[in-house]
Amino acid sequence: MKVSFLLPTRKRPEMLFNSIGSLMDTATGPFEILLALDNDDPTVSEVETMLDLNNWRERVFVSKYERQTYRGFHNYINDLAGKASGEWLHLWNDDCIMRKAGWHEAINEFNGRFVVLNPLVDTMAEYCRHNNQMLFPIVPKKWVEITGRWSNNCACDTWVQDISRDLGTSVYLDSVVIGHLRHDVTGLNGDEIYHETRKDIQEFIRNDFYSHPQHLEREKDRNLILSNLQSN
Repeated sequence: MKVSFLLPTRKRPEMLFNSIGSLMDTATGPFEILLALDNDDPTVSEVETMLDLNNWRERVFVSKYERQTYRGFHNYINDLAGKASGEWLHLWNDDCIMRKAGWHEAINEFNGRFVVLNPLVDTMAEYCRHNNQMLFPIVPKKWVEITGRWSNNCACDTWVQDISRDLGTSVYLDSVVIGHLRHDVTGLNGDEIYHETRKDIQEFIRNDFYSHPQHLEREKDRNLILSNLQSN
């Protein structure tokens, strides 16, 4: 069983190094990391050199895109999910670190089941254990095969969260522990990208996510998944 980490990143080579390193250091089974880089990111060459110097090319695969900004985050994720070769797709950020080993074995226990796994984010534990809120869901590849996408909105975590919660297919996975080193949570990494993202969330994402057209899109994905579950 392989886990595919889907990881868009921009202008954060140091954070990215720590994030990828935490996965490399704790891995005990097959996995891959699919990176999305913007063509205009001035740190692209630095990221490429980092991958070469650490001999990470066998595990890390780079795709380059015209810049989407955070409003188009789902476009990165949808494309990476389509390219992924793993049976499980793990939404990941460049300001995340995997806290400990054992995540591969924990995910492996759910092979053959259509469930969305909700790992524990220890820097936001109260939030992500309240009513099954998700930050970095682990989704079966079959989700993308059924719906043709991960999400139709940049709030990729909430998209999966709402559908899986409604279908009763979400599962807490406390044995997978992630540290999310987000600025408003830890005081770290208050960079340009963080502030751009927060601006997009405030001005666009919340209104768009809960709009009627997006509600209909989520219902479409939900019904496709439900129909598949009922037929199997």
